[in-house]
Amino acid sequence: MGTADRIALKRWPSWLLAIVAMAITVACLWPTLQNGWVNWDDDAYVLRNPMVQQLSGEQVGNMFTTAHQVGLYHPVTMLSLAIDYHFWQDNAFGYHLTNLLWHLVNVLLVFMLMRRWSNAMVAFVVALLFGMHPMHVESVAWVSARKDVLYTAFYLLSLLCYEQFTHKHRRVWWYLLSLLLFAIALLAKSMAFTLPVILVLADYLQGRRQGWQQWLEKLPFLVLSGVALVVAKYGQQASDSMMAVAEYPLYKTLFIGTNNALLYAIKALLPVNLSPFHPFPFLEGIVLPWYYYASSVPFIIGLFLLYRAFRWRKAFFGMAFFLVTIGPVLQIIPFGKAVSAERYTYVAYIGLFYLVALAVHRMLNPPKKWARMQGAVVALMAIWVGFLGVQTYRQAKVWNNGATLWSAVVERYPRHYFGYLNRGVYYSDAGELERAKSDFDLGIALNPPLAEGYYERGRWHEKMQEVGAAVQDYTAAVERDAFHARAYLNRGALKGKQGDLQSALADFDLAVKADSSYALAYLNRALVQKMLGQQQFALSDFDAAIALEPWNAYFYRHRGVYNEALGLYEAALNDFGKAATLEPSGEALFLRSQVHLNMGNKKAARQDAEAARKRGLVVPDAYWTKLEE
Repeated sequence: MGTADRIALKRWPSWLLAIVAMAITVACLWPTLQNGWVNWDDDAYVLRNPMVQQLSGEQVGNMFTTAHQVGLYHPVTMLSLAIDYHFWQDNAFGYHLTNLLWHLVNVLLVFMLMRRWSNAMVAFVVALLFGMHPMHVESVAWVSARKDVLYTAFYLLSLLCYEQFTHKHRRVWWYLLSLLLFAIALLAKSMAFTLPVILVLADYLQGRRQGWQQWLEKLPFLVLSGVALVVAKYGQQASDSMMAVAEYPLYKTLFIGTNNALLYAIKALLPVNLSPFHPFPFLEGIVLPWYYYASSVPFIIGLFLLYRAFRWRKAFFGMAFFLVTIGPVLQIIPFGKAVSAERYTYVAYIGLFYLVALAVHRMLNPPKKWARMQGAVVALMAIWVGFLGVQTYRQAKVWNNGATLWSAVVERYPRHYFGYLNRGVYYSDAGELERAKSDFDLGIALNPPLAEGYYERGRWHEKMQEVGAAVQDYTAAVERDAFHARAYLNRGALKGKQGDLQSALADFDLAVKADSSYALAYLNRALVQKMLGQQQFALSDFDAAIALEPWNAYFYRHRGVYNEALGLYEAALNDFGKAATLEPSGEALFLRSQVHLNMGNKKAARQDAEAARKRGLVVPDAYWTKLEE
C-alpha cells in the first residue's frame, strides 16, 4: 500500500474525506450566494410565474397536470421553486442557497456511490471534481437550472438503492424505492431517462451476469423512460424549442455532435473559453468550420478505444457512462438556441472523473521504480485543482446579474447578436435606457433578419413613450417573423390604448393565430371584445385563456369582473373564489366581497372583506361603512 493510500484510508475516515470535498466545493462556489436574478428564464420560472407563487393544493395539482412549463414537463422542479417562493418570495439568496445545498447533497451521493464501486481515494477525487469543476457552475449558480441539481439527486439515490437491491439478497423494497426515486427524477427533468442504461453498466462494473431476470428488472425503468421521452418531446414542440430538421440537416448535426463530445471531454481537463451561452456556428446554407469535420476523427478513435476497453471493466464503465449521459444533448437532434451548454456535463462528467480518479490513484501508488514521481504527481494535481478552483470562483461571479452574465457572452462572442440583445433587455428593465438602446441597435445590426431584436427595441420605445416608433418596430418584427405572437400582442395593446379597437382586435386575432397556446393573447382579445359589446366572444376567450393557464389567478379575476358586469353573480363568485385560492393577495377576496354585497349578503361580504384585510389588502373605510348600513 502506497503513501497516498495510507494517508487517505487509514488516517482519514471516509466521512471526513466527504466533508473535505463538500467544504472545498462551498469555498469555490461561495460567490453564488451573493448573486441575484438573471434575465434568462428566471422570470419565467419564478418572478412572473403565478404557478410557483402560491403553495396550495390547487397549484401543486396544476404543476402535475400542466403539459409543460418553459418548454418542459418538470413538476417536481416547479414544486421545489414554489417552496422557495413560499419562504423567500423574490429574495434570490434563498434560491441560490437551495441550489448550493442540493449540489452538496449530490457531492455526498457521488462520494457514496464511488465508495461502493471503488476505494476512498477514488471516491474523494470524483466527489471533489464533481463539486468544484467550473463546468458545473452553471447548474448551481443559475436559479433556473434547479432541475439539474434536483434530478441528479434522485437519479443518484435511485442508483444507490438499486445497488442496495443487488447486494441485500435482492430485497424487493430496495428495488421499488429505486423505481420510485427514478420516477421523481424524471418529474424533475426528463434527462434522467438514461438511468436504465446506467443500471446495466453498473451491473457490468460489478461483474453481475445479465440473465433474463436481470433484463426483466430493467423493464419498468425503460417504460418510465419511454413515457418521459414522449412527454419531453411534446413539451419541446409545444414551446417551439425544437429546431427545424431542414434548417439543420443530419449530415451537419452529426459533426456538431462529434465536436461537442470532443469539447466536453477536453474541458473536463482544461475548462477554458467558458460562457453561459454558446451559439450555433452557422445558419442554413453556411458550411461548418473545418474543425467540426475534423472532430469526427478523434471521436471515432474514442469509440474504438471504448470497444477495446470492454475487457477492462473500470475503463469501459467510465467512458460508457460519459457517452450515454452526454449523448442526448450533443445536438445531433438540435433543440434550443445553444450549440452546447456547460450544464449538460453535470451528470456525464461523473464517468470522466471516475477515469481521472483511477489514474490519480494509480500514479500515487506506482511501482517502486517510479516511487520518486509521487511528489511531482501531487504537485501537478495541486496546481490543476487550484486552477479549477480559481476558474470556478470566477465563473460563479459571472452569474451575479444580467449585466455580468451577458457581458461575459459578448466578450466571448462579440460578433453574435444574442448577448447584446439580452444585455439590452437587462439594461432596459434596470432603467439604464441609453445602454439598452445601444445594445438593441448592435444586436439588430449583427442580425438584421432577426425579429426578436425589433421586438425588444419596440418595448424600449414603449418605455420611452414613443408609440409610433414602437409600432414601427413591432411591425418590423412581424414582417420578419409572421408567427411572432408577442409582437402582435404588444402592437395590438398600443392600438387599443389609442382607441383603435378594431385594429387592436385584428392584432390579437393574429397573435392567437400565430400561437394558439398564448393565453395572454386570448385574455387581451376578450377585453377588447368586452369593450366592443361582443359578450359571447369575450366569454369564450376568457374561458380559453383559463383553460391554457388554469393556475393564473389574474385570468379568473378578469372573468369574474366580466361575469359580475353581466349580472352572472354565481359565476363571478366562483371565479373570485378560484382566484383567491391561487394567489396570496386579498384582491380576489375583496372582489368577491363586493359581489356578495351586490347580492344583499352582507355577512358573507364582511367575512371576505376581513379575510382580504388579513392578507394585507387595505379595505377603504367607506366600504366598511357600507357593510354596517
